[in-house]
Amino acid sequence: MDSIIQQLEDGFAAQQLQRVDSSPGELEQALLTVKAYVAIENCVAVLSDLSADKSYVYGGAFAEFLGIGRQTETPLVLASKWEDVIYGKIHPDDLLERHVLELRFFHFLGVMDPSQRLDFSTACIIRALDGAGEYHHIHHRTLYLRNNSKGRLWLALCLYNFPNYAPSQVVGIQGKIINNKTGEVIPVEQYTNCSSMISSREREVLGCIRDGLASKEIAHRLHISINTVNRHRQNIFAKLGAKNAVEAVQTATTMNLI
Repeated sequence: MDSIIQQLEDGFAAQQLQRVDSSPGELEQALLTVKAYVAIENCVAVLSDLSADKSYVYGGAFAEFLGIGRQTETPLVLASKWEDVIYGKIHPDDLLERHVLELRFFHFLGVMDPSQRLDFSTACIIRALDGAGEYHHIHHRTLYLRNNSKGRLWLALCLYNFPNYAPSQVVGIQGKIINNKTGEVIPVEQYTNCSSMISSREREVLGCIRDGLASKEIAHRLHISINTVNRHRQNIFAKLGAKNAVEAVQTATTMNLI
């Protein structure tokens, strides 16, 4: 299976993210914080500027374990909000589960007051290739460090490190959402209902895509124009972070959207 995640590429569409200037120096301050954290933890940290579609990768000793090389002083800069340099090392099954967890996390945060969103994070255990091409369980977390001046999510931080418990205990990715202030693990039922992520019409189009219909056939079945079908397809792919129809159907099925 090819890389399943081109990620939330607009689960962020729901926010209509645009380049919005925030306080001068905020990005630089965040980069310094991440750099210092990596120096302490020896982890890999990816700070993503969602509005600029750019990521900054710092890596301590764990970067060498993954075979991507250390970046301790000057970050590796990626022209994308997604760290494909790492995604390509994650087991495809775990990548899909992680993708679904992050989509649910984004949906969970979307109904909150902006001031509360930064109090939460995800945590999971995923299999990733080391520098020698062997799979090992690693620990992954996602959190948001800043909102922009419009109150929209702006700076996202992904952390990769060795797991904090024995791999023999791992079944699936064991994904969870955590309140970082209280340590509370959020009950699954509070964030697994993502039915509002796509519209009823988009769900109909997805069902047609699952059934193998081409855009012209979907337009005929639903009595809409082919341009409308193509617009729905683009919105669906964006909201599900899918690069193609196969990924969109796979992700939607996993999330019980169709």
